Amino acid sequence: MLKKSFVAALVPATLGALLGYGVAMSGGGKPAGRLVPALQAGETGEPQAPPAKEQVSAPPARASQSTDEKAIRQVAADYVKAFRKGDVDAVLAFWDADAEFIDEAGKITKGREAIGALLRKNRNALQASKLEIRPTSIRFLTPDVAMVDANTVFRNADGTADKGPLTAVLIKKDGRWLLRSVRDLPEPSEDESPGPYERLKQLEWLIGEWDDTNLEAEVHLSCRWNDDQSFLVQRYTVKQKDKKFFSVTQWVGWDPAREQIRSWFFDSVGGFGEGVWTREGNQWVVEIEGLVPDGDTGTSRNIWRFVDDNHFVWQAKERAVDSRPLADVEVQFARQAAKP
Repeated sequence: MLKKSFVAALVPATLGALLGYGVAMSGGGKPAGRLVPALQAGETGEPQAPPAKEQVSAPPARASQSTDEKAIRQVAADYVKAFRKGDVDAVLAFWDADAEFIDEAGKITKGREAIGALLRKNRNALQASKLEIRPTSIRFLTPDVAMVDANTVFRNADGTADKGPLTAVLIKKDGRWLLRSVRDLPEPSEDESPGPYERLKQLEWLIGEWDDTNLEAEVHLSCRWNDDQSFLVQRYTVKQKDKKFFSVTQWVGWDPAREQIRSWFFDSVGGFGEGVWTREGNQWVVEIEGLVPDGDTGTSRNIWRFVDDNHFVWQAKERAVDSRPLADVEVQFARQAAKP
């Protein structure tokens, strides 16, 4: 039988893990899934208008997108490795033959050969730098075309660093994702750079009181701003039918060093962990990793899907404890009615 103590490490709260436990046990070890609608949220960075409402009957996202998203992240990692080695030919292998590169000034370099000449011209300077690429958003326009937003950092030999965002279009050819268009964008000045509130404002739809009572436990989520509106503070409470009670506190904030939205959670049985938030298409995906009191490591991929102003869906996928897989979980939340 699954240990009840491990649940706190699997999701951004005892919430998901406890629900995962309850679902697995209530169905004889098989997940009791429900049809759920989709959530939409804005992407990291500049504030955006609230997401468009979706019909409850919206089809689920393609399962293959998760595989392609991982493949694209691996492309970024492998590109960095080749770049740091100064291997121009290896770097060019990531570009499509008809690719284009647009620098901050708007100058366009067209074609793989021209991009190669540009790289060779600056090879010495590039080899002396340490490149980092941090994807912040991956959106699939079609199954074979993806748009990626990322932050880049060039750490120079003299200790200085050049930072800036970029946007890229990748196409899938013969099973490989290739760069079709890359545009360097200017780094915002300190006066223009959005603060924590502006970074998190697109998650403001979560503010309020939410309930789910459809499973083997009563789940309540409270979400509010902290006093300075620099963090979202979430508190989950879970009460099982046997009256056992769990709670989790989670803080969601902007990490300026990593230039990512991150979260940190602590549960009432001693578990704790963190998550990294990324927008993928029309949903927020949170990569979770945590520890339980006995030292076991839990991981999960959590998805927050907006339905309308009064409903959202939360999912936990690819859950595992010390590499032991667990069933997926889906939960539908409804906003509490305003008190008269």
